[in-house]
Amino acid sequence: MTSRAPPVLVLLVLVCAARSTVAGTVEQHATYQACLAAPSTCTRLDFDNFGLSGTIPTELGALVELTVLRLSSNQFTGTIPSSLGTLTNLAYLNLFGNQLVGGIPSELGMLTMLTWLDIPLNQLTGSIPTEIGSLTMVHRMMLYKNKLTGSIPNELSALTGLTWLTLCDNA
Repeated sequence: MTSRAPPVLVLLVLVCAARSTVAGTVEQHATYQACLAAPSTCTRLDFDNFGLSGTIPTELGALVELTVLRLSSNQFTGTIPSSLGTLTNLAYLNLFGNQLVGGIPSELGMLTMLTWLDIPLNQLTGSIPTEIGSLTMVHRMMLYKNKLTGSIPNELSALTGLTWLTLCDNA
């Protein structure tokens, strides 16, 4: 009797192999194109460590059913699009380890379902917007290793569910 790997294991190996060879921009990726074609069916975009570059497309704001957006460990440049503030179902936002600049858009404060905000290891500047204090569902907020300045907004004290906040290594 020969032994074969379970189908799930084979699928995981294929995903990992595909992930290590992906490059280019988000717009060139078939999954992104499929989501734009049928936005009501797209609840998750996971492009962690895909070697992607360019800017984060403002059109992501049209994917209003997204609950998870993972774009970490790529080479994205430019600013965080304010259009992400329209993703009111979003629970998880991870932009960790890119080359993003500019401020944290105040529109992110409209993501009232957000439980995880992870945007460290970029080059973000300015202060933390007071609107972030509206993220009453957030449990984890990682903003370390940017170039943020100013005081921690008093509004963050309203985030009673916040269990993990990291702001170290900013300007």
